[in-house]
Amino acid sequence: MVHAVTKKLHRFMPLTFDRVTPTALVDISLYAEMPVGFHGTNPSLLAFGEGFLVCVRGLNYVFHNNDMTKAVFTFGNRYRTVNRFFLVDRDFRLLYNLPALDEAFDDVEDIKLFRLGDQVMGVGSWGNPMDEDSGARSIALLTIDPTLTGGSLRLIASPFGLRQEKNWAPFVSNGALHFIYSFDPLIVLRYDFTARKASFAAPHFADLNSTALKFLIGGSSAGLPVTGGTLFAAHRRRVSLPSLDRTYISRLYCLNEAGNVLTPGRYFTIGDASVQFINGLERQGDDFIISFGAMDRSAWLCRVPQDRLTPR
Repeated sequence: MVHAVTKKLHRFMPLTFDRVTPTALVDISLYAEMPVGFHGTNPSLLAFGEGFLVCVRGLNYVFHNNDMTKAVFTFGNRYRTVNRFFLVDRDFRLLYNLPALDEAFDDVEDIKLFRLGDQVMGVGSWGNPMDEDSGARSIALLTIDPTLTGGSLRLIASPFGLRQEKNWAPFVSNGALHFIYSFDPLIVLRYDFTARKASFAAPHFADLNSTALKFLIGGSSAGLPVTGGTLFAAHRRRVSLPSLDRTYISRLYCLNEAGNVLTPGRYFTIGDASVQFINGLERQGDDFIISFGAMDRSAWLCRVPQDRLTPR
């Protein structure tokens, strides 16, 4: 009980952060052709050809205040997710939508796109949309057809036997698929395609009890390979007093090649502080390309010079 209270109190800790102004910022919500009552947020992106493959999550609800706890449905009476895929060029201009790919992955939440060798893949959270009351969520691993016309998914069980899993951060190390399961404490998983199972990448990770997981650091992009390791963007939840408004303050983390040390960068927001969910991180020349959702209401692509965000 004391441990649980301590974890909640950490959310009220003041944090200093940089306010970053992108050199380019585009609202890509307009590119996603959503059903009536749905709106786009929490996009992911992957370098593809001369531009980027993008997935935008469509939601059927909004939060009517900034505490992000009271949702109002804008269509239907249960939580739903649709996904919309499209290609953009290097300047974030829409090339074309991919409706055949959209249909393959309904109800997979916050898809993170990544590449395993030449294979385009994704990972997200999936629950039976007809059994919303159960609250159960499994991790869905997506395989996307090379033609971008469809794909398949398989479910991955929780390593701790938990009923709800989300926000695993995929990365590739020595040709094998891994996930950062927790940033604090650090827990890394390795996925076995033959056994269809995610196991702890090092023995000491298995010794950590699930009650010790803070989960104050959440979200995260897929891993971006850099010299000396892999880079991730993740957020830290913060609650302001006395308003109880919630904000997400982001930072970059570099995981070393051995997979056992995380080096954090400085906290930042893109423009004004809000609930910003960074779900995609790529690099283009001297810039980072970041995809993020704001307040679960909009979807954005932006360009930020690397030297403004690189970990110390």
